Amino acid sequence: MSKSKSVLVTGSANGIGAAVVYKFASEGYDVAINYHSSQAEAYGLAKKCTNLGVRAITIQADVTDEAAVEKLAKKVESEFGKLDVLVNNAGVAKEPMFEEITKTDILNALSNSLVSTMLVTKAFIPKLMNNKGVVLNTATIYGLDQSGSVGLPVYSAAKSGVINFTQTMAKKYAPNIRFNAVAPGFTKTPHWDLLDEKIKKDCIDSTLQKEWVSPEDIAEALHFLANATHINAQILVVDAGWSKK
Repeated sequence: MSKSKSVLVTGSANGIGAAVVYKFASEGYDVAINYHSSQAEAYGLAKKCTNLGVRAITIQADVTDEAAVEKLAKKVESEFGKLDVLVNNAGVAKEPMFEEITKTDILNALSNSLVSTMLVTKAFIPKLMNNKGVVLNTATIYGLDQSGSVGLPVYSAAKSGVINFTQTMAKKYAPNIRFNAVAPGFTKTPHWDLLDEKIKKDCIDSTLQKEWVSPEDIAEALHFLANATHINAQILVVDAGWSKK
């Protein structure tokens, strides 16, 4: 068993997840990089982390699949022997227009952003209980009260569920496991490259700071929560002031 602290980040081959992995690795954590299909990116990230002098493993798993999640948990246990921090980052902010949505679309959106968080958390509870562990969930500003996106109603509902789940689990597993979440605002990831320039400008103009949030900003917030030993059941909003405008 490694003496270093360890972290698993789901959906971490690129974007926010990759920034989170690299931040924890730079702070001396051994890192488990979970990916669904982005194998090359996951391998490249692992190499960057090992260059920092920590252990880095990559694990392919669809975290919406219960059997795959169980295998993920066994792999982390066999490699690290323990887990200090679980970051539930996997999620997809994509769905059809609501007028055209099907039951399958709804279930897929809920599964990607909410059910996956629940499944992975459940699989790691025993290890985290034994280790006074921390669970950190990635929510979104659209999951905050009265802040849902009319273009992403199911995703917004799913992330609102993540926030409620975070606070419910904090009560259930205290004092042995801390649960917190970060609610990112408009974060500059490749997702935005596909959108119209006017949409992007309108989003940034709607923040107090008129700036993008960076993936590194979210990584800093999650690392802070991992080590803030008396912050529990909280949602840290990182949105350049959008929710207050």
